[in-house]
Amino acid sequence: MTAESSTISALDWLVIAVYVATMILMGWRAGRKNKTLEDYFVGGRNVSSFAAGISLLATLLSSISYLSTPGEVIANGTGFCWELVAVPVVFVVVGYFLVPHIMALPVNSAYELLETRLGPQIRTLAACLFVLIRLLWMAMVLHTCATATAVFTGFPREWLVCGLGVITLIYTTEGGIRAVIWTDVAQFFILLGGAVFTVLFLMHTGGFGAGQLAQQAWESARTVPAISFDPTQRISVLNIAFSAGLWWIATCGSDQVAMQRFFTTRDAPAARRSFLINLIANAVTMLVLTAIGLALLNYYALHPQLLPENLRDLRSSGDKIFPHYIIHGLPAGLSGLVIAALFAAAMSSLSSGFNSISTVLTVDFFQRGAAAKAAMATSLTGRRRAQVLTVIVGVLVIGAGFLVPFVHGNFFEKTNRLLNPLGGPLFGLFALAFFDRRASPFSAWSAFLIGSAAAFFIAYGHILMGSEKPFSFAWIMPASITATIAFGILTSRILSVWFGNPSATKRGKISDG
Repeated sequence: MTAESSTISALDWLVIAVYVATMILMGWRAGRKNKTLEDYFVGGRNVSSFAAGISLLATLLSSISYLSTPGEVIANGTGFCWELVAVPVVFVVVGYFLVPHIMALPVNSAYELLETRLGPQIRTLAACLFVLIRLLWMAMVLHTCATATAVFTGFPREWLVCGLGVITLIYTTEGGIRAVIWTDVAQFFILLGGAVFTVLFLMHTGGFGAGQLAQQAWESARTVPAISFDPTQRISVLNIAFSAGLWWIATCGSDQVAMQRFFTTRDAPAARRSFLINLIANAVTMLVLTAIGLALLNYYALHPQLLPENLRDLRSSGDKIFPHYIIHGLPAGLSGLVIAALFAAAMSSLSSGFNSISTVLTVDFFQRGAAAKAAMATSLTGRRRAQVLTVIVGVLVIGAGFLVPFVHGNFFEKTNRLLNPLGGPLFGLFALAFFDRRASPFSAWSAFLIGSAAAFFIAYGHILMGSEKPFSFAWIMPASITATIAFGILTSRILSVWFGNPSATKRGKISDG
């Protein structure tokens, strides 16, 4: 995107200012309820299922998703929507197989659960993986949002990286997980409202209806092959549904950002309800963002003269069309709402990342022993340390926002190629810990290395082989998870035959570290 002079009105700026002030106020009010470190990290374990579920979606629906979904529709059609067919399976697997394990012990960090089966070193490995994944993810979110809003506002991207990061840090540091969750809820309705109003305004000005958009969505989705045995086929019904389903399962079964939402609820049934609410809200939001992409295609087909020459090739300019329309096509006030929605999508992801990483650093590194945990949990010092860690994490993310690696592909594909090679093996470790009673630290380490090798080969093997056509990003998660689990099971069986069950850890309480 190229920088342009700001053309948003004073009314737009007022809408944005009210949004920012509201988020800071909500964070301050939430912070007044934090008395202990557990309040700061898991909200006293009494957050409602509705709030936890909406917060999970707002967290995972970043500015990358907000911009990339319409861009993906414009450039490549609606084939990715086939991922919704995996939703029932995802709910059953996460709700009835993973959630009981996740909620079995009153922990603050997901990686405490790994130590009960695979030992302290695997716990440390998983915690480090999570921190790396979320730092990269937040840097991508910050970079994407700042790059887009630089076009709207005329401000340098670097200023926006700092501004978004600092504003989010203010309310996250003060309010802890309660501030994160309740600002997430508000931000979700802002971003959904901005998207809905955009679709309605496009239909009104373009003279087309919802029925036409639905028909076009179906016709586009039908062009996607059901099954493809070509690993370079970008999307088929099977690979996108399989990949998206595994992404949800892996995220909810290994990522502190998601699992921390479950920890804030009172029990497994409440956590299960929160996940169901999340899936329903996610489907609605995906369909609305898809409608934006289709509406933009129709609108600019009727008015091609409204696009500058460098954007008229819609396929190659997919990610740039929606930002262009926000600033040049929406009326005063509505532009401000959509920009605030873009901020909301970014800030909900950043705030959750800040809080989750500070939780993991505190629980998995700085208060590992039982005595330290007990002392820190009830002291003011513990909360202050967590707040300091949150600030440090925020500074690192802001710095990384200036140094985002450039990966081939649009926003949608960049995110998958950057993060999935780490997320797949991480979930594999949890799967082995939860479901393989013969798993040992050695088999887990071996499985992690093999799974990581498989993931990076699918993501970047074409570079090593000198091929111009990469493997489909949709196979990164399935390949890495399958390799990790299969090799872990195989290794543990071989070791049990040779040496008996080598696992030195048993199910039970978290060790003292």
